[in-house]
Amino acid sequence: LSDILSAFKNVENEKKMKDALDDAGNDMLMIMQFIFPIATKIQMNVIPKYGFSGDGDGLILFTRTIQKYEKENEKIRMMNSQLRSLVLPVFQQ
Repeated sequence: LSDILSAFKNVENEKKMKDALDDAGNDMLMIMQFIFPIATKIQMNVIPKYGFSGDGDGLILFTRTIQKYEKENEKIRMMNSQLRSLVLPVFQQ
């Protein structure tokens, strides 16, 4: 999770996410069209370092694994909350 959060802070990725958010506004359909694909790609570029495949199936498995561990670990829960706020930024405004 810390590597994924760092990837979102990468200047290029931050710009992509900001531009997508500007384009999407508060329209949930637009968010799904613009923000989710970028956020998904950022995550899929990181997770292979940890044994997950860099595709949709790997991201689903990664997400399920994190959900399992966040129930037991406060730090994981906090980092996953940060990740959700990056993936769904419209709810943070």
